[in-house]
This record gives sequence, structure tokens and C-alpha cells, in this order.
Amino acid sequence: TDRTAMSGLWAKLTRNPASAYVTVCVKCHSSVRYAHAVEEKAHDTEVGEGGRRGKHVYKTLYPWGSKAEFVEQLKQTVCYNEDGLVVLSKPYGVPLTVDYTQRGRAVSLTKRRHHVTGFGESPYSLEDALEGLSQHLNHKRLFCIKSAERYASGLTLLAADEGAAQKARRALLRAKPMLLPYITAWVIVKGYPTQETIRERGAMKFVPVDEEEKQAVIVRDFGSASVKKGTVKPVTVECRTLAKNPTLSVSLLEIATTSAQWHFFRAYSASKASCVLGDLSYASHVANVLGKPLLLSPG
Repeated sequence: TDRTAMSGLWAKLTRNPASAYVTVCVKCHSSVRYAHAVEEKAHDTEVGEGGRRGKHVYKTLYPWGSKAEFVEQLKQTVCYNEDGLVVLSKPYGVPLTVDYTQRGRAVSLTKRRHHVTGFGESPYSLEDALEGLSQHLNHKRLFCIKSAERYASGLTLLAADEGAAQKARRALLRAKPMLLPYITAWVIVKGYPTQETIRERGAMKFVPVDEEEKQAVIVRDFGSASVKKGTVKPVTVECRTLAKNPTLSVSLLEIATTSAQWHFFRAYSASKASCVLGDLSYASHVANVLGKPLLLSPG
């Protein structure tokens, strides 16, 4: 479980609360949930005795029947609650705030393609649960400092007061000039990167996919002028292969980065010709030629 895997981290935080904010950020494991796509199809599967049919995992992404159930699940994932800082594991597909469509704004094609479609959206956001969580955890209020990406599950940092929030934000700011990859994800990808351990400096850049859509890609050849103009966003990244499954031709990667914006983990995996398993958005970046993965231009 997440609690068992992170028990060493929480013990360290207890011994040294002053470094809690940095350590939580450095060790934040936001595992992207695509493991269920290995050999699954989008129909019901046979489970249990007597051949009873159970719902496909895509149809149970959002099992909460009420906001109270949603708050209760989030409460069960809380793994740190001290000194005004709360750390919990955000479920896949849960946004920080309400969907823009509920405010009369259209959702772009890019946003629609960045998750499993056809099974609806999460009925609740993190903001919906903050009031209930604050009551359960004996805080006057809670607000979000740093959240895992919407279409990923992972640790999310909440604060109960501005003092705790400022300490956490300062820790994040200190990590950036040190080029410390403080955001870490465990990602299941198709295939295997050619190098098992990588540390490199790159950048993210938006490129047009068609007349109406742009997509973020990784570039490794960029200049300071592009950085100053804001056309690219530099990142420092560390990547290592944790495990391989030759039978299914998949691997588990640990990717650490200084920025997770613009769907970085998906874009970076694709740049290594190893797309996140089940990710249709970046699948077009990689083709298989004679059994070998070939990186394609997204344009």
C-alpha cells in the first residue's frame, strides 16, 4: 500500500519536522494509473464464482455515491498531518477545482484527449472536499499548495494556515535554482528506454498538432533566447528503470523532474519511445517498425 511504501519517509519527517516540506516534495510518488490497460479491453470482465460479470475498472474510477463518501476516502489516504501541513493521495481523474464546462466554458480537444474518454468525469473536485476534510482533521480550514496532475494519482499537499503554506512554498522555490528534481512519478510504460539510468537537462515546448491544437513535447536543443521569450520551459530530469516485464513488453520507470506541468511525464516517456501505457494522446509519437520502437515527430 501507499502507507507501507512511504513509512520510512514519514518516520524521517517525524524526526526532523524542519525538513518535512522539502522531503515530502522530493519523495512525492504520483503514480500514473495506466497499469490496468495492459491486456484489458473496454468491456466487462468475468469475475467471481459462477461466471458473474463485474464492471470494468474504467467504470469504477469514481465510485463515490456522495460527497461524504468522497471525503471519507480522501481522509483514509492522509499520511501526514502535522505542523499545519496535510499530505494525502489524490485519486486519478479528480481535479483541483470544478470542471470549466460547469461554468459555461468549452473544454479544448487537448484536454478531452488527455484522459480515458467515454466514462464520464469525476463528480467531485478537491475543493469540494476541503471543508469536510478540515472538520475530520480538526483544522479550521484547508487549502491546496501543490496537487498531483488531474489525470494521475499521487501525493497532494494541503495547508491549514498561511505559515505552513509559506514554508512549503519556500522549500519549492529553493529546489528550483538547485536543479533538484523534487517531483517523482512511478510510470508504467510500453517498452523499455535504451538507458536504464538517465540524468539530463531538457525543455518543454508547445508544437502544433493541427490547425486547432497544440501539444507539449520535449526538446533537448534550445538556447537562452528561447527561455527568455518563454517559448520553452527548461526542466532537469532523472529517469531510471525499476522493473521490466518482457512477456508484456512493459516497464516501470521512476521519473523525477523539476516541473510536472504540461503533462511532462507523458511527454518525456514518449520522447524515450516508451509511451505511458494506455496514453492515447502521445501514442502517435511512437511507431513500431520491424518490432523496434521509432520516435516520430508530432507535427
